[in-house]
Amino acid sequence: NGMDVIVDNPDPQVQVPSGYNQSNFMQKFRFKPSEKWDFNYAYHYSSTSEYSRYDYHLRKKNGNPRYGEWNYGPQKWMMNQLNINLTSHEKFFDQMSLKLAQQFFEESRISRNLNSSKREIRTEKVNAWSGNLDFQKTFGEKNQLYYGLEYVFDDVESTGINENISTGSSEIGPSRYPMSSWCSMAAYLTDQIKVSDQFNVQAGLRYNIYKIDATFDTTFYPFPFTETHSNDGALTGSVGFVYKPIEKFELSLNASTAFRSPNIDDMGKVFDSEPGSVVVPNPDLKAEYAYSLDLGIAKMFGNSIKADISGYYTYLDNAMVRRAFT
Repeated sequence: NGMDVIVDNPDPQVQVPSGYNQSNFMQKFRFKPSEKWDFNYAYHYSSTSEYSRYDYHLRKKNGNPRYGEWNYGPQKWMMNQLNINLTSHEKFFDQMSLKLAQQFFEESRISRNLNSSKREIRTEKVNAWSGNLDFQKTFGEKNQLYYGLEYVFDDVESTGINENISTGSSEIGPSRYPMSSWCSMAAYLTDQIKVSDQFNVQAGLRYNIYKIDATFDTTFYPFPFTETHSNDGALTGSVGFVYKPIEKFELSLNASTAFRSPNIDDMGKVFDSEPGSVVVPNPDLKAEYAYSLDLGIAKMFGNSIKADISGYYTYLDNAMVRRAFT
């Protein structure tokens, strides 16, 4: 009769309801016209029904549950993937691999306060395209070279609908993310050298460019900005070696740098992360960097016991963390 009814759970150790439906489909095709060429195509699709989010159902307001409903909507994922492999002793490579993929994601959040007729529906859809071109070349018996290119593009569509469950009418509401796109382009080079039977060295470099374009809707949230455009790059690398001075004893040392660029979730979402706190967008967010060093020692005792000792140190710079903001 237009009212929510609160019913005590007879067994608080059981989460009700906890069931959901999920469907998965997969199909693969392979075509191998010769010993050199190998083609693989794969299709994947999965979808779930709605299901409850229990930590929000446990929130209280004035002694009663805060929400009459809080569900994740159906989560959908679809992927088309094509892999092309060529094995041929050419001048610049012995093996070439091309991977192309197109993916679609959809998820939503559905919530309504207790005894409220307004249901809030927030939906996100992402179309993602990616391509990887990888090469491998062997020089003699002691040197293996790996190099390649990568491209990733994500198109993010985020919408908000406020629905009146009593009248069936609906209107536009605030979205969780800005309308945005995220792009990453990279090139890498890795070399493995067997200096001797006791000493192996590996070193690599990768240069990555990432780009974010986002448009913020200020209809519901008075952001002091309407759009952001970020275009930056990072050079990372690693070097390491494995040394076996005697049989059954091994020493390894690796040094590396890494970075993580901000994505749309880091930079653009509006989210009530916990009671009393709201995460707001930061259009000036930059990448974080890590510098790592690790050392390992391994020793075999007989033919059945191996002891490993390892230690590492990582320095994280410009870490992306949440801070107080007005």
